[in-house]
Amino acid sequence: MSEKREKKKFNLRNYVGMLFFLAIGGFSGWFIGYYLGETAADGGLGQTLWSFAVLLLGMYVMLYAQIVIHEAGHLVFGLLTGYRFSLFRIFSLTFLRDPDSGKIKVRRMQLAGTGGQCLLVPPEPVDGKIPFALYHLGGVLMNLIASAVFFVLYLLTRSIPMLSLFFLIGVIVGIAYAMMNGIPMRLGAVDNDGYNLYAQTRSPHAVEAMRIQLLTAEAIARGKRLRDLPAEWFTVPEEASLENSMVAVIAVFACNRLMDEGRYEEAEEAIRTLCAKQTGMVGVHRSLLLCDRITCLLLNGKTAEADALLTKELTGFMKAMKTNPSVVRTQYAIARLQKHDAAEAEVLLGRFEACAKSHPFPSDIVSERQVLTAIDAAASDTQQ
Repeated sequence: MSEKREKKKFNLRNYVGMLFFLAIGGFSGWFIGYYLGETAADGGLGQTLWSFAVLLLGMYVMLYAQIVIHEAGHLVFGLLTGYRFSLFRIFSLTFLRDPDSGKIKVRRMQLAGTGGQCLLVPPEPVDGKIPFALYHLGGVLMNLIASAVFFVLYLLTRSIPMLSLFFLIGVIVGIAYAMMNGIPMRLGAVDNDGYNLYAQTRSPHAVEAMRIQLLTAEAIARGKRLRDLPAEWFTVPEEASLENSMVAVIAVFACNRLMDEGRYEEAEEAIRTLCAKQTGMVGVHRSLLLCDRITCLLLNGKTAEADALLTKELTGFMKAMKTNPSVVRTQYAIARLQKHDAAEAEVLLGRFEACAKSHPFPSDIVSERQVLTAIDAAASDTQQ
């Protein structure tokens, strides 16, 4: 009982992001109402409706534009500080360098709670350190630079009301997006750039953890599996705190590596232990680990324990991440080992194959096929 109460304990920082979005939404609503009131007085109903349409379209376009600008900022400032290109994602559209040809290829990948992602290869450490501030804040800086440019364009086009309004929206959205990413916040599934920078400054172990994360991402992009990488990469130093979000990622990778090695009982125990601790683990990692734990439990015939983990929250996450290979694999395990529903399992297997075609990392698919084979074997044993 005490454990359940602890999990449900109110924590204000989990709602800071939501409160920030509400504040931005409230300001935007006030701005729209104010502007439409002005146009109604000057041009009547027709002008008001036209302005309303421009406002909605402008906000939609500028929101997407500022997301692209933000991720481009990470890329530009990262390259300027010695990083190399690895992966660039806008929503699900993912660009990465082919390890064999060196050409840029396009794939699809979703990550709940994120509008984009820029992963770069870190430079070699100098005196045990790598630059990280501009890499984290590059997106925020680029949003602010873009907002300054849009403000100049707004001033230059004041004689063209609709065009100047469009640029003014760009200013507002850019500043809001910079604040949303620059002010340290935990936004539910992920941490924003400001919080990541804050985490890095809190511990020297966090800087090394970031370097390992980026090197791991590069290795996977080159076709390596987690089990192929040095074991010491995934060992958390005793003096390092798992409450640091950057350090916590290494512990997550250690669980992932056990899965990749086919050590499912050990993986389930490691995930259970990690999730029971007070850590800085982000929501998306926790949810993906729970998916892995459900698979491991089902492989060991512990269907009741697996079912207990299928909360409304996790089910919603799995629905949002329905094209993620490990999520589909977990749903397949549920269909075969818990529901014993061959028809549903066949549908899910088809979905997995569709995901496999567009997934950017072939080594992930190889790893997941290994788990699928274990699920099929466990299902066969159950039927005998």
